[in-house]
Amino acid sequence: MVKVDVKEEESWKRTLEIELPADEMEHHREEVIGSLKKKVSVPGFRKGKVPRAEIERRFKESILGELYQKALPRGFQQAVQKTNLRPVTNPTFEDVQYDEGGPLKFKAVFEVMPPLEIGGLDGLEVVGEVYELGEGEVEAELEKIRESQADFNTVDKAAAKGDYLVIDYQQVDPETGTPKGEKHKDYALELGASSLLPEFAEALTGARAGESKSVPVDYPADFANKDLAGKKVSYHVEIKEIREKRLPDLDDKLARRVSEYATLDQLKERIEANLKAEEAAASRRRLEEKLIDQVLARHPFDPPESMVESLGKQFVESMTGGVELSDKEKKDLEERYRPQMVRKVRRDLLLDAIADRENIEVNDREVGLEIRRMRESGELKPAVDERELAERVRDRLRARKTIGMLVDRADVKLVSRPKEQAQGGKE
Repeated sequence: MVKVDVKEEESWKRTLEIELPADEMEHHREEVIGSLKKKVSVPGFRKGKVPRAEIERRFKESILGELYQKALPRGFQQAVQKTNLRPVTNPTFEDVQYDEGGPLKFKAVFEVMPPLEIGGLDGLEVVGEVYELGEGEVEAELEKIRESQADFNTVDKAAAKGDYLVIDYQQVDPETGTPKGEKHKDYALELGASSLLPEFAEALTGARAGESKSVPVDYPADFANKDLAGKKVSYHVEIKEIREKRLPDLDDKLARRVSEYATLDQLKERIEANLKAEEAAASRRRLEEKLIDQVLARHPFDPPESMVESLGKQFVESMTGGVELSDKEKKDLEERYRPQMVRKVRRDLLLDAIADRENIEVNDREVGLEIRRMRESGELKPAVDERELAERVRDRLRARKTIGMLVDRADVKLVSRPKEQAQGGKE
């Protein structure tokens, strides 16, 4: 049986001094050698028929490496079960000591779930704000639909705002006009788009197909592309085609084209219902987070630093979408969003502790139904580890139930406000 000694170095940090007995290590070693014997090839021997002594002589380091890969995690899991600790980070293994025929001794350093003392959850009060449907919101959605159904016709006229241009462009030396770098062909852009550089918009407005333009650009110091930031650059642009955008009429015919509804009025009613449902869901989320802020204020604690750092790195990775950043740029982003990461870790740990105290559980049927819903809605990636997915879904459903319990216990008041008074709008 595994021997364990617990060292509590900090409130979150634990070091387990673990010893796996010699007989268990011998069992693991036999498994490793048996596995190697089936798959290794040695000159002069048929596969699977290599003598044990030859395997031990030739693959001594491999045997030891695979033995550690098998025994260290297993020993750690046994020690955690024996001590009833709840790790929140993966362990770091240190001071590994092992001689053939003897026990395995090592240290496992990790962070644990905080010993949170959950106080009273009664007396919580929260005001939930529901924003009324703003004037013109339905019309704005209809305009988006019209935009999605627009036709683009090639025209012989001077380019104007809203037109789409097809161009070839290439960077040139500002003084000599000598081409530099790759020539980009058949690039489409919209005159008037917010993403279009002002210099391009000015130079191309009024241009006609077949013309060429020289476009000097003075890039700002904070331009996203670091290779261009703060530089003066010139481009040679050839206008190949001008396409005029033509929007369909806003009528019953459009409604039938884009939906199952027969009339425009029916489509408007559905859009209005959807917008109201979205606002109701957003209102609920705002209310829940205000309530969680109150619960967090009642339970001050510092989360494990490693959890905050890990979440920050994951967040920056997802936010940048794989764009290459320097170590300093990544660090700056992690620091900028650190308060949000600290709150999220505290939020998750506190909800988990509350769920434990209140005996909130999620059964397998609930997990299965949620996974099926996610699959049907296209939320799941094609390749996903089923066990990891189930645990992730279980944790999310458990947190959702816990938040629901807090809302049910709280004194909740709902007020309706104009959309213009939403955060970031007029007060």
